[in-house]
Amino acid sequence: LCGYRYYADEIDKKKKHSMVRFRKGVRQGREEYYARSGADMVGHYEWKDGVRSAAPVKGSEQVRAVEKEEATEWQSISYNPLPPSLTTRHYLGTDSRGWDVLAQIYGGLQLVFQAAIIYLVVTYAIGITLGSLMGYLGGTFDIVVQRFIEILANVPFLYVVIIIASRIGKEDVSLMTILLVLCIFSWIGITYYMRTAAYREKARDYVAAARVLGAGPVRVIFRHVLPNAISIVVTLLPFSVVGVITALTALDFIGFGLPDTYPSWGRILQDGVSNLGDPWIVASVFGGMVSVLLLVTFVGEAVREAFDPKKFTTYR
Repeated sequence: LCGYRYYADEIDKKKKHSMVRFRKGVRQGREEYYARSGADMVGHYEWKDGVRSAAPVKGSEQVRAVEKEEATEWQSISYNPLPPSLTTRHYLGTDSRGWDVLAQIYGGLQLVFQAAIIYLVVTYAIGITLGSLMGYLGGTFDIVVQRFIEILANVPFLYVVIIIASRIGKEDVSLMTILLVLCIFSWIGITYYMRTAAYREKARDYVAAARVLGAGPVRVIFRHVLPNAISIVVTLLPFSVVGVITALTALDFIGFGLPDTYPSWGRILQDGVSNLGDPWIVASVFGGMVSVLLLVTFVGEAVREAFDPKKFTTYR
């Protein structure tokens, strides 16, 4: 079950490795890292009728018996996780797929930072623009947008993700698909914060003076109201980054996130929960997540203090 032509009683280890390494879902590496025992592996496969299954196979006879069955693609092979070791250069160990945990954490870090940048640009552009217009213009425009937000806020986010994942198929779900769903539901909070700030700033004397001098609504909003209300938005930045990181991790953990080919913290965490006897998997990803979230929080606080327009004025 470990490969199309793989037999557990094969004597030549290099030959074993050459036959197994090209199977789908298997990453290349030294043959001794794949399993502690070549005669005892678990393969996940799909029968011809579409029923997915998984079973341990021991010995060459069972392997040959399974190979005679009509099956489609082999999905993956499960290996015994290896503990952290300097000798094998797996400094945080490996998971049940034989993949290096440290490499996956680093790859997941790149993924969440890329997602966070796209997420912040889209959600804050929508939230700041709509919130400023709602607070400054008010009236019918404010009421209509509020009713739309109330309807959107009552749509269950998780159900939408489940429906999209089931319609598209998990293997075809991309990062942009997940971010699109997140952005649709995430600009609401920023909009309300900006609406409140713009409504408060609209009553200031400097806004009235700008109107008297002939400034139009667009100039008043983006030249006067927005710079004085932006501090509250900057304060929300670290919380938004933390939110998108935890959302992506949670979706991958429950199985409605990205395909297994993506490096994902949620996938590592799920694998660690399934293998609690190998604590280095959970400990590594948990420590990495806590470190990144604390770093984002501290950096966000420093950015807020540096760019607060009211910090160096007598006006509070």
